[in-house]
Amino acid sequence: MHGYYEKSFLFILSVFLLVGWVSCETRIPARDATAERVAISSILIAGASEQHLLMTAIVKNIGDSLRYVQDAHVEVNGFPFTPISLDRINPQNPHNWVTTDLKIECGQICSLRVLYKERIIRGQTIVPSSLEPVTIKNDTIRWHHDPSHFGYSVSLNEAHVSHIGEAYFGIRYFPPGRYRLQIRAYDQNYERALTTASGSIGLEGAYGLFASACVWQDSVDLR
Repeated sequence: MHGYYEKSFLFILSVFLLVGWVSCETRIPARDATAERVAISSILIAGASEQHLLMTAIVKNIGDSLRYVQDAHVEVNGFPFTPISLDRINPQNPHNWVTTDLKIECGQICSLRVLYKERIIRGQTIVPSSLEPVTIKNDTIRWHHDPSHFGYSVSLNEAHVSHIGEAYFGIRYFPPGRYRLQIRAYDQNYERALTTASGSIGLEGAYGLFASACVWQDSVDLR
């Protein structure tokens, strides 16, 4: 993930925890005043060599301390995730579960299943369809828009430059040269996370976000 996505990842989780904590959602009941609240944050990336997930828990009235959850069973489409040891977690890229076995494709349906203590947490995301064809003409990058696309981001040379709602991006003011271009199309869950105050998006049984993105990337010449 680029820095922008890393910060958004942690920011969204924090918002969900705070909103979920002060709102009494009936579908995530608290058994007592010290009930443990669980939050999950994961954005599956089509074509990525690794898929990441962040799972944390907080117990109200016991210092309200946030901790990483390592003692669970996490899987997506039947492929298990492995916990990362606490001393290897990077605060700049906060995830504590990883898998290299899950291969995500654009247009795929992905189902999350987590077993934690007495809980069963489920989630679902529909990965957006392909962005192809991608064209560059008249100082504009254009790509295919599909109803499964609910927002886009554009990066040049691994630097985030824009988060937009339309299937094009102007490049008139970029110096000529060769760039590494990446375009991401996000699913409905991710877009809802940016536009609503819900504490649980794409999940049942936990706060947080379970979302996905389709990615197109290549080296391009801007003239």
